[in-house]
Amino acid sequence: MKKIILFLVMFFALVLVGCGEVPGGGDGPGTTESDFEKSFNIIAEYVEANVPYIITEDIELIEEYNELNATIEWSSSNEDVISFVGSATPDKSKAEEVVLSYKVMIGTEEKTGTKTVIVSPATVEQVLQRFERQFTSTITRDYNVKTDFYELFEVKWYSTDESLFDNNGKYYKPKNDTNFEIKYSVKCKEFESEEKTLKLTAIGQSDLEKVEEIKNWISTEVLLDLRLTDKLSLPTYYEPLGVNITWESSNVDVVSNDGKVTQYVFDRYVTLKAKYELENGSGGTSRFECIVEALDTSNMSETEILENFLSAVSVSYYKGVKFGGNGSDCNQSYGHLNFYVNEDSKVDVNYIPVGYKNRTQIKQDVKLVVVHDTGNMNKGATAAANANYVRSGYGGSSTGWHYTVGNDGVFQTVPDDEVAYQANGSANQYTTFEKTNIKATWKKPNFGVSDDYYITINGQKSNIKLPKSNVKLASDGPIYEIGSDGYYYIAKLWYCESHGANATQGGNANSIGIESAVNAGSDYLLTCRILAKLVAELTIKYDLDLSRVVQHNTMSGKDCPNAIRTTDFWYTFKDMVSLEKFAKENLSNYEFTWTGTGDIDNTGKIKLGTTATEVNYSVSVNKKDQSSVFFGKSYTTKIN
Repeated sequence: MKKIILFLVMFFALVLVGCGEVPGGGDGPGTTESDFEKSFNIIAEYVEANVPYIITEDIELIEEYNELNATIEWSSSNEDVISFVGSATPDKSKAEEVVLSYKVMIGTEEKTGTKTVIVSPATVEQVLQRFERQFTSTITRDYNVKTDFYELFEVKWYSTDESLFDNNGKYYKPKNDTNFEIKYSVKCKEFESEEKTLKLTAIGQSDLEKVEEIKNWISTEVLLDLRLTDKLSLPTYYEPLGVNITWESSNVDVVSNDGKVTQYVFDRYVTLKAKYELENGSGGTSRFECIVEALDTSNMSETEILENFLSAVSVSYYKGVKFGGNGSDCNQSYGHLNFYVNEDSKVDVNYIPVGYKNRTQIKQDVKLVVVHDTGNMNKGATAAANANYVRSGYGGSSTGWHYTVGNDGVFQTVPDDEVAYQANGSANQYTTFEKTNIKATWKKPNFGVSDDYYITINGQKSNIKLPKSNVKLASDGPIYEIGSDGYYYIAKLWYCESHGANATQGGNANSIGIESAVNAGSDYLLTCRILAKLVAELTIKYDLDLSRVVQHNTMSGKDCPNAIRTTDFWYTFKDMVSLEKFAKENLSNYEFTWTGTGDIDNTGKIKLGTTATEVNYSVSVNKKDQSSVFFGKSYTTKIN
């Protein structure tokens, strides 16, 4: 169907001819241009003005110019794309350049002209829309920006702020959400459109990302070695994000909130929390698990060693413990001071019968101690009740464990040297160590995960990749050691499908599993004290470093022991184990007798619901081969 009929243009052309003007040329009076040339030029101008440069559909190609008595014949350099009558058939995938030729005939005279056109499957506006649709209104990633369309169209663009989004499409995350613009136009051979503007927002860091940035800074530039001996310089401000930082120690007698470090005769385990006050008023927290290295006792007297050990028990300030999570009904005391008594764990040994599915009889080499909690809040779910249940065959399940610990004591159900299915993994999935490519420069480094899922050590990327990409690492982190060659070694990781985490393998094949009984009406802190003594004894028996005392979470990613994890008590628990282990190994020749007054009893238990602001107690220390008191002292601990 014919679409372009512009008689008005022809009319004005005739008027101009009648007035003696020569559109598109001529030198006024005296010109030698013929009447035919004048007419041809009028028609040529008409063609140029009315045949579009970019064609997407059928157009009108005039065959007669009546006002000039002209006949026009058309031809196309590509009849398949656009015919001599203007019928357009664009290729759906590309634009093509075609030359339209026209022959103007007036009487016996004729002349040929050409008009180059682009036959396209899309309009300029549609090309620009395709370019725009590459972007969302918010930029959160790098873009591979497409600029070539239908072979002949090219979009030219630039960013008004290359610090946010550069002209190669790379996104640089700003501190906060920031607006910017993209300027762009389309070019097709000789045609170029007007410049347009696309308004965009570069999305800034989330609160979580800001917290992670500050934590990485502290891990790689401030707290490089988490095994401490000297005073820390704890930062109180992070300038790049304008964030104030305050610090909180789990034990201010060991590491104060301003970084003062006090050493004791045994390794002390302390959690430092960095609390962040972000610009938008929200907050965040990072945890750093530190070990304060033990003093060298070789030149200390017996009395000095005892005084130092007892000062670790008689803390200056105690804020109490309340277990959350599934242990929320296990707070039957305000808390306990670790009144050490030189005695062994009393273990009730009664094994699961041979032949039951949860008594494997598969021999193991003990390399780890794995701590769980039962999470059973039924009031009667004591350690004895849990042990009896697992001895009965655990409902036909293969699940079993070695020890159950509670307020009512310690119960053993599987021999130490037999595999028990308690921490995920198979019986032949052993705990082995892999060498990293990183030389050990710090005794206790910070671990993380790179963007491409490799373990990092103090920000340095190792050669150990997570078994399953884009999946979390168990929050208690990898088990590591420093080899005799001076490199870090990491216990081999595996993907635990049942808990959806990359974790340490060997939980079943190389470990002693201990369930701590969490039940309503029990004092879970007392359970932890009994548990710490048993764990200390097992580390001595199997010559294990305390780094080999791990959570069930380490081996599988499961949120277990939940009561300890929810209350952030794990390093306080390991500190209790360290105290017990030191005393077992170094103070076995002494007997300790404690006397509490008021709201603290002779075992160190502080009365539930106390309103006292301090507790008073004393200790007398006797050598086993002497009847007289070797050491005695009274103490006061302030409480919240």
